[in-house]
Amino acid sequence: PEAKEEIANTEVAIFDEDVIYTIIEKYDTWLAKKKEELEKKRREDYIHPGMIKFLPEYVFRVSHPAVIGVRVLGGRIKVDMRLMDQEGKNIGSIKGLQLDNKAITEALQGAEVAISIEGVTVGRQIKGGDIFFTDIPESDAKKLRLMDLLNEDEKDVLNKIFDIKRKTNKFWGM
Repeated sequence: PEAKEEIANTEVAIFDEDVIYTIIEKYDTWLAKKKEELEKKRREDYIHPGMIKFLPEYVFRVSHPAVIGVRVLGGRIKVDMRLMDQEGKNIGSIKGLQLDNKAITEALQGAEVAISIEGVTVGRQIKGGDIFFTDIPESDAKKLRLMDLLNEDEKDVLNKIFDIKRKTNKFWGM
């Protein structure tokens, strides 16, 4: 009994069954769950590709920070991600995300959310209908391309980001 209490405080998995097949089934289930957790944790280590469209009818604040409505066309966006335009020019970073007046940390493809962007003025640097991409560091882009972490939609957005970055640096991401 004391040993079970001691083990309960650790992350060691115990499979205590009478039938070996049940132990194997429980182990397989545990292993699949553990792999999924590790994969999820690995995904969080990298800045993921994202593509958004500025919805012109949703301008909530013009500057300091600009608060606009966007639709996530592909990939995902998160707070503190840097954004660039289709020419590769840095336009600022996402300071906040909101959905239905509630702060969120991430928005996935198809979501329509309000974002606040520090460092831009609506009407000057950005205009309604503009398409923006997440500005991924070259090291993250290389790793994401080599690993099998992205779905097809995210791979497509990543390829577009590669095309944008390679307009100014032919060897970007190699």
